[in-house]
Amino acid sequence: LFSILSFVLILFGVLYLFGFIVIGPVPEPVKQEDNTSLERVQLAAMEAQKANLERKRAEVVSLTDDLELERKLIVEERRELEELLNRIEQSSLDLDGENLTRINKLAKLYESMRPEKAAVIVSSLDIRLLIDIVSRMNEKKAAKMLAEMSPKVAAEISRRLGKRNKK
Repeated sequence: LFSILSFVLILFGVLYLFGFIVIGPVPEPVKQEDNTSLERVQLAAMEAQKANLERKRAEVVSLTDDLELERKLIVEERRELEELLNRIEQSSLDLDGENLTRINKLAKLYESMRPEKAAVIVSSLDIRLLIDIVSRMNEKKAAKMLAEMSPKVAAEISRRLGKRNKK
């Protein structure tokens, strides 16, 4: 008796487990019409998402193209700026060379003059130009010329020449 009762309970348990027996209220069968309307709503939502994703993808492609164009423009402008910088540097070197030649000629010119006359003329020059000229003159001739200049100007030239020689 006990084994028959056990067999029946196990049998009902297996049938319940596999869904052949339902205990409690019976679920209502889902109507086919409800499924199709739900599917339509889901399909419409998926279509909207797809359209949104496609629009965003197009925006990303457009922005990527714009970014690439900007990068190319920046590279081109950078190349042009480097060329311009090279031309400026070359012009500066040319001007420095020309300027140095003129300063050397002026130094020789003032060396050939009498110190008194040279002192009167150079006293009216720009102090930076005067320092460049004196620094390229023969020391003895420059000293004689400085001796003929006003003490204030001669002292300033000497001070700046001293700073220049320290560097």
